[in-house]
Amino acid sequence: MPIAATVFSGLRRIAALGALAVLTTACGGDTDRGAAGGAPRNGGSVIIGMSSDFGGFNPVTTTDQYGDELNKYALFTPLIQYDKTLKARPYLAQSWDMTGDTGVVFHLRNDVRWHDGQKVTAEDVAFTFELAKDPVTASLLASAYLSQVDRAEVIDSSTIRFHFSHPHAQSLEDFWWAPVPKHLLGSIAPADLRNAPYNRNPVGSGPYRVGEWKSNQQLVLVRDTTFPAGLGGPPAIDRVVFRIIPEASTVLTEVLSGGI
Repeated sequence: MPIAATVFSGLRRIAALGALAVLTTACGGDTDRGAAGGAPRNGGSVIIGMSSDFGGFNPVTTTDQYGDELNKYALFTPLIQYDKTLKARPYLAQSWDMTGDTGVVFHLRNDVRWHDGQKVTAEDVAFTFELAKDPVTASLLASAYLSQVDRAEVIDSSTIRFHFSHPHAQSLEDFWWAPVPKHLLGSIAPADLRNAPYNRNPVGSGPYRVGEWKSNQQLVLVRDTTFPAGLGGPPAIDRVVFRIIPEASTVLTEVLSGGI
């Protein structure tokens, strides 16, 4: 592999790992203690170089790896997350009950809201499930997570039951995805979902919001100051900026000069 390509590939991996580390630690309450190990400091920005732009932010239709990571860790709230030992832990779902090997009942948190102020409910979760299972949307969620989940049943606004098509191991892994808002996307036909304006200006429920997105230039995420304390509270970092820089030599220059 040419040297430039090797450097570029390495920088992409560093950027991806850096983005993930920033978002997961910042949203978990860890803060920068400085070089001398002093008092925690909040605020500031992290600037990350990316080789290409994102395709859009909608958990049902997103297909690129980094967009999916931002959906799961920054912009939305999946039903579950994973702890440091890669075990499923509560997130939007504060608890769950396995119904033998036939399904699972999730009990949702009541303090998670969409960034427009409306509460995230079991109706949103069921709506997202139905969209993902609809072949017209061609959602990767269906093949990646839902092939063994048959149907969803809303019990009340904070409780939803999923029925499995057949018993299978590690069934909680079927639910590492985030709901989308029914009140904003319910009027859009599944066939039109992939090109919906929402994907460029998403209203999520996670610790960050999209502050600015200039195509093929930069994406700016800003922290949501109302993110619930039960999920770690508002992130320590004010802004995460993704600069789109296709040229490997420019990326390297920016790294060395502190531009990213």
